[in-house]
Amino acid sequence: MKIDNIRFNLLIPKLNNIRSLYNSIENELKGYFFAPFNILPIPDDAPEEIPRIIAKSKNGHSELSISLVNIQMVIQFDENFNTDIEKCFSYILKRINKITDTFGRYSNDTFLFSGITSRIIIDNVEEPIEFLTQKCIKVESNKEMYNASAKFAYLLEDKYFVNYNIYNLRKFEGILNQASIKPNINELSNNLAIELDVNDKYGYNHNEGHLCTKETISNIIGIIKKNISSNINNILEGRELIL
Repeated sequence: MKIDNIRFNLLIPKLNNIRSLYNSIENELKGYFFAPFNILPIPDDAPEEIPRIIAKSKNGHSELSISLVNIQMVIQFDENFNTDIEKCFSYILKRINKITDTFGRYSNDTFLFSGITSRIIIDNVEEPIEFLTQKCIKVESNKEMYNASAKFAYLLEDKYFVNYNIYNLRKFEGILNQASIKPNINELSNNLAIELDVNDKYGYNHNEGHLCTKETISNIIGIIKKNISSNINNILEGRELIL
């Protein structure tokens, strides 16, 4: 089992003066992302969800994008991290805490909602389609299924969505051949992938008094870490999920 990537998404009250905050944001976050950050030439009247600021970590594993209403961080884990859950979550926790500290200053430490998504690659399941059709999807056909996926969601505490997406993930490479007008496409791998998404969007949409705070985000981190640590194996071994 490998943690391929983790994405953090934070919806914030609109930052109307984001360009004037650029220096402050960069100074707060430059310990984790390479400075200077990139300010994109986006017109002021462009849709508010389009990123205005982009930054990457020094080794290129993390990317941060900042719009007027949304902060997104994507972390790709390499072989030094991807098999160690504790190491991965220690890495993201430091960065999430710094992001929420930085942008919490502009919104009294309250946000709209947040979420964390992680893709886990299961590299010891040799036949992912067979696993999916036997464990998750009951469909009879006279042809072998090429791709398959199964999605399901749970609601916790009348606030948090826990979303699972289980699918086969194929990776390809294209090899250019001077004698051909198109590249040769080779399949490199076909693995079982489990994407886990935890967010408090239900609370935001349905509970009038809901506020997303640092405690909310900490709870989301705890939920997704627990599910990766225990429920991934429960799925693989056909046991009951404990949420």
